[in-house]
Amino acid sequence: MNNRHERRRSEALQRTKRYQRYRDLEADGIVPNRVTLSRWMRDHGFPRAVKLGPNTVAWKTAEVEAWLTERERASDCAKKPPAP
Repeated sequence: MNNRHERRRSEALQRTKRYQRYRDLEADGIVPNRVTLSRWMRDHGFPRAVKLGPNTVAWKTAEVEAWLTERERASDCAKKPPAP
């Protein structure tokens, strides 16, 4: 029964955490500062922000996670030596 409650809580958190503000990205260790974030968006394919209000932007959590996964894959491929 405990697992069912944990699963529901996890699903609820995922639904409510559809967007991440800059402070969330920074707190999670994804970006070190705003300049790097701007450069990643411009040069490295980091997802573009979504405007949620007149003074509020955020990034879709699923897009950020996909970008991180892709970077990990690219990094893993670069580390592997070529096949003989």
